[in-house]
Amino acid sequence: MDPAEALCENDAQPVPRRGAILGVAVATSVVVYLPLYLSAIFGAWRIVGALVAHGLMGTIPFALARAAPQAANFDTPWFPRLRSHWLWFLGMVFILFACRLIAAALVYPLGSRQYPYPYYEIPTASGVILAGIILIVIGPIAEEIFWRGYFLEQLRKLTPSAVAILIHSLLFGLAHLHHHFGCFASIQAFLIGAVLGRWRIRFRSLLPLMLAHMIFDGVVTVPALMKQYKVAQIAKPIADSLAEHAKNVRLNPKCRQIAALTAEPVQEAVPAIIDYFADPGEDVRLYAMEVLDNVFRREAEPYLKEPLSSRDKNTLLSALSLIGIQRYSVYKQQVRDIAWSADDVAVQLSAVLTLWELNDEEGVRGIARSHPSARVRESAEQLLADPLRPSPADNSSQADRPEPPARSARRSR
Repeated sequence: MDPAEALCENDAQPVPRRGAILGVAVATSVVVYLPLYLSAIFGAWRIVGALVAHGLMGTIPFALARAAPQAANFDTPWFPRLRSHWLWFLGMVFILFACRLIAAALVYPLGSRQYPYPYYEIPTASGVILAGIILIVIGPIAEEIFWRGYFLEQLRKLTPSAVAILIHSLLFGLAHLHHHFGCFASIQAFLIGAVLGRWRIRFRSLLPLMLAHMIFDGVVTVPALMKQYKVAQIAKPIADSLAEHAKNVRLNPKCRQIAALTAEPVQEAVPAIIDYFADPGEDVRLYAMEVLDNVFRREAEPYLKEPLSSRDKNTLLSALSLIGIQRYSVYKQQVRDIAWSADDVAVQLSAVLTLWELNDEEGVRGIARSHPSARVRESAEQLLADPLRPSPADNSSQADRPEPPARSARRSR
């Protein structure tokens, strides 16, 4: 290790005005993340909130260093001092991806559940592009300036470097709790913060941290952004419907009750959520299906036997829809019986579509040949002729069947 690196390994000497340093650092962290958390809580203007928050992260540290140097000063070496540091940079990038794997291994085997509110804030192609710029370019630059450039340096004035890294990594992880993936994102951010913080203390330079952060975020987010971009191009009406549905969900107290049920044991939560299949509100029924689809995907299957025997039309339609989405083939025979014997034609049409989604071509062909209802036969024939056709023959019956947004988007393509 060269003398400069050895010097950077040493803890910073104690400085006066420790209370002012801590107070300014804590207040600044609250201010810069307030827009993100407000937009996450209220579910609106997420992109605007991200732009404002990252703009504050990238500018406030420099303004504070100039306005109050005794309480907020920090050094900003942008480039590595030695070329050999770039070899360490490559290793750092690989370690960041290892952190992602570790976080996934820690969270998902424990049965962690994603917060079930829908996440449909990017309805246009331009919105996807803007989100990509924020996630891959603006975000990494701003976060490295704030967390590793400024905040970690303030902690090192107050505590030993190892403690400073730990505290800064914990806070960096907590700052990501607003993320859609909650616990996973927080643990991943904690591990990444520790790796990047170690680099900052040893090598000082900020540019490699920004580049590593950009590479990581780019590899992680670009595939999802590309899918969103394609959907936004071909499914603008669906995107508008998703946004309206998400808004209605956030404002509906019954949907909040459904969200609260995700904290209950499975044997209590799933039947209680299924009870909402009978609700007269379409958004409530859709949201109940979304929660079962996203949160209780594996656990919900055995609880759908009773709804399939229900006399309530909404309950039956919702159960059929969820069975088709999740490909619960164990119910194939029951769905066949419903397609042939249900009293309501809309339910019969829904059962035909569910059979097709269960890959029961034999059952659909039998319905196309000899079902007593001409409308149901036509629907089965259309599916056999063109699997991508989005609706049965009668458009009015399509409206009777609640479809979660993900299913609608898939079928429209």
